[in-house]
Amino acid sequence: MSYPFAGLLFGFQEHMKVKNYAPATMTAYRREIEKFFGYLQENGIPDIQRVTRGLLQAYQATLMESVPKGILTLATVALKTRAIKRFFEYLEQSNQVPPSTSKSPRKRRDCPGWS
Repeated sequence: MSYPFAGLLFGFQEHMKVKNYAPATMTAYRREIEKFFGYLQENGIPDIQRVTRGLLQAYQATLMESVPKGILTLATVALKTRAIKRFFEYLEQSNQVPPSTSKSPRKRRDCPGWS
């Protein structure tokens, strides 16, 4: 991946190794984060510092639009959301983004993640 966020993903992968994530989880998280990077690129976001909770919620809403159509299940949306949330938690812990980008105030039953 040559996108500007590749170094951040590499760091997150190393973090997951240290935390002893399962190889399948690491693969799934990487795949979902790369898809999120594509979303950022499509929306002209060149800097991880410009990602806001609102942008994360918009991405999640995009994912949720696929549920009634039968393209994705809520469980799949939850996996995708969890991968990105863990990525931003790592970025916050390593002081690469300001705190609270990925924090969700309260989880609704019908919408996993940041809503």
